[in-house]
Amino acid sequence: MLICMAYIELPSIEYIRQCFRYDEQLNDLVWLERPLDHFADRCGQARANGRWVGKKAGTIAKGLRCVLIKRKWVQVEHIIHALKYGTWPPLANLLRKSPDGVLPDIEYIRQCFTYDPKSGILTWLTRPPEHFYDKASYKMWNTNFPGKRAGSCFGGTKEGSGRIVCITQGPRKVSIGEHRIIWALVTGRWPEAQIDHINGIGSDNRWINLREATPSENGQNRVRLPLNNTSGFLGVSQHKGKWQAHIGFNNHKYGLGRFNTPEEAHAAYLGAKRVLHTFQPKLKLRK
Repeated sequence: MLICMAYIELPSIEYIRQCFRYDEQLNDLVWLERPLDHFADRCGQARANGRWVGKKAGTIAKGLRCVLIKRKWVQVEHIIHALKYGTWPPLANLLRKSPDGVLPDIEYIRQCFTYDPKSGILTWLTRPPEHFYDKASYKMWNTNFPGKRAGSCFGGTKEGSGRIVCITQGPRKVSIGEHRIIWALVTGRWPEAQIDHINGIGSDNRWINLREATPSENGQNRVRLPLNNTSGFLGVSQHKGKWQAHIGFNNHKYGLGRFNTPEEAHAAYLGAKRVLHTFQPKLKLRK
């Protein structure tokens, strides 16, 4: 899994209003003087208020834009939404993470890559010095990578398995699926769920081949037989001398009956797929 999701318990709106005010001119957060019940003791209160009151809130470093509240990282844009409208935005408690931390800001990504929607190729740009933790890394990287295709194959060496891109953020490295970066570049936001390749080829990242999907929807677009399949047909397995048809839908597996031949069982599977798999009703199996 390239991108993991971590659920966090969000503070109450009243707690947030005691921490920040929204500056419309700056379009940003400013720390307020916080009450004693936000801290373990008066010493901690005095230290925090003396250091932060009146200053811009949030960390802007190597592409990250978050605030640490109650030992939880919360995105600044979500806090601003909470202050303006009195509610957390949908999925605000889903803190998107890579294996090394919060996903890079969209503007940071746009400073890294250019994308050709017709070919699906992501290409490295010359990156600014603030992307690196020292001048030597900045010079080395910009000497070797600008103009070259970003990413490499993962899940094996086959092109159909997809591509992964490793992005440096100062001393850290963040690995992200190429298709997810492309989605962020084109739409201006990170995908909330998964990105489905319509033709089933994970390395074909042309824009017309990408669509956002839930895990259940993505599973409807299976294009290869599972390795343990012995019938030669998707949705068919042998059981007590008969051929059992079955289909997955909404994270459940449903039996469709037993048949004398695998062809009959597969026909039953295809009929159920046309009804249940509205995201991808047609089977596009490839060898």
